[in-house]
Amino acid sequence: MRIRTTPIKNGRLFYVNPGGILKAQIQAEMAEAENQNRSQSIIWGIKTQAENGTSNLYSRKCYGYNSSDGTLIVNPEEAKNVRLIFDLYLKGYIIVKIVNELFSRKIPSPTGKERWCKRSIDTMLSNEKYTGDIVVLKTYSSGYPNNRRIKNTNTDEQHPMYIAKNAHEPIIPFEMYHFDYKSFLWVSLTVIIRTVVFFGKFTPILRQTP
Repeated sequence: MRIRTTPIKNGRLFYVNPGGILKAQIQAEMAEAENQNRSQSIIWGIKTQAENGTSNLYSRKCYGYNSSDGTLIVNPEEAKNVRLIFDLYLKGYIIVKIVNELFSRKIPSPTGKERWCKRSIDTMLSNEKYTGDIVVLKTYSSGYPNNRRIKNTNTDEQHPMYIAKNAHEPIIPFEMYHFDYKSFLWVSLTVIIRTVVFFGKFTPILRQTP
């Protein structure tokens, strides 16, 4: 039995075998199942390699390091700039001011541009690799079919993060990286506000510092 379809091009008619439709549906379902299995296998492999320490994520280089035989090696010239950026940050420089300072010193960005982008500075300041440690699986895939990257909050047992302690030579001390700048900034801001209020210039309503 043949079923006549609606005309689609130049008035031509196409005829489809019902058995062919069923076969196409089965093939599509098999392909989808295969893609899902492949996605799950990739996710499992990434997690397994991170757990046993064989993942290439542990040797992914960043500014300040070179990669050699799976190990991060300090790049002396870039390391000086990394320390400078952290020093400026701890002195109270906001990211825009750090960008301007690097530009005034003619220090090129990691991509060789004259001016650094704010994103590069922000990423650097939150990169634990500079302390000698490496954290992997900071994001994970939502899986097939969306495959979206999701930020890992390390609260789900199905999506753990892994850390390699003292994996390579640090560029900055551990204490410098974990300095709570936000608290420092809030305390500094509170002192300034209290001073201004004391002189009676204005009376803002702010939450009390703990």
